[in-house]
Amino acid sequence: GNLVSRGGAFIRSKNAITCFSTGVLLGCTPELPAHQVDQVAPIWGYNGEITAVSIEGQNFFPAVAVDGTEDNGGRVDAQYEVALVGVDRSFSLTGVSLESYTQIDALVPQGLEPGLYDLVVRSPRGAEARLEQGFAVTDTRADHLLIEVDGVVHSVNDSVALELSLRDPDGNRVEQDIEVQLQVQSELQAQGVVIEDWGLEDAVELTDEVGVRGGLGPDGRTVVVLTSTIPDELDLVVAPADEASIVRGGEAVLAFEAGAADQVEIILPTTEFTATAGESFDAVLRIVDEFGNVVDDQPSRVSLFEECGGFLKEVTVVGTLSTAIEVTAATSMQCPQNRVLALSSLEGRSEAFAVLPGPLERFEGERLD
Repeated sequence: GNLVSRGGAFIRSKNAITCFSTGVLLGCTPELPAHQVDQVAPIWGYNGEITAVSIEGQNFFPAVAVDGTEDNGGRVDAQYEVALVGVDRSFSLTGVSLESYTQIDALVPQGLEPGLYDLVVRSPRGAEARLEQGFAVTDTRADHLLIEVDGVVHSVNDSVALELSLRDPDGNRVEQDIEVQLQVQSELQAQGVVIEDWGLEDAVELTDEVGVRGGLGPDGRTVVVLTSTIPDELDLVVAPADEASIVRGGEAVLAFEAGAADQVEIILPTTEFTATAGESFDAVLRIVDEFGNVVDDQPSRVSLFEECGGFLKEVTVVGTLSTAIEVTAATSMQCPQNRVLALSSLEGRSEAFAVLPGPLERFEGERLD
């Protein structure tokens, strides 16, 4: 609690409080923690208009004391200052307002030179906190890319148009060319995707993934047409080709489902299969569309017959079903090849197979005199 003379002033230091006297004024100011800047929103502004920004951080304490130190030169109610600092230039923001201990609002004036700037916040005491490369000034209102799809669910092999466009913060299209990259992803690695019309200017197919790269064109929009030969749920992602671009990417989801049920596929246990009369084997029944894709969104009642015999059984199939089959007629000269047939609203047939006679049960004969 001792008083120490320093430059004509007396300083008393106790419990992190500094007291001083300038001969006229006496003040005590707590030793506050340094402020810091965490982020700014938005992260960019168009130089053709004023941009309002909010700066978030920590320890934005107001100036509440009048002191005689060199921190604020004895100014009463000193304010925070915010500036954009570039390599060889800096600009002060206007309308700086301390909203809370964690938020400062300010205005970025129009007409600034485009570029990437550090955001510097100076406290009333002169201390500075910096967010490096925290704000970009652009000469365009381009803000994000948009993917628009006409309908989310389509049948396999349908051609689907995707409109890609460049938008401003209000959602209006920006007529400006930009090189973009469209990626198509799925759990099936988008293996059935076919890009029928690349749409982009100077388009190049991606090598490591399914997609295309090229320019939107001077209108800031284009149309890419694609399809999928198999049922799949696709994640569509469009982003600027320049990873340093401040333009945000866009996403959309597109699903391809099997078409209408067309026939029943009947799959035998093996190729060149041979059955034995009276002994069951497992066959797989699949309800498929005209392209061979499984249709699993509705049940189908299927009646099964054998070509060399008669009725076998009736089953209900939802997509795919494994069922036991027991044929009774051995193949012979009268019926050299057997097949399992589906004869109902949906038809189908298996590959041909031979049927051996079952185990010997009894002799049948006729006496000839």
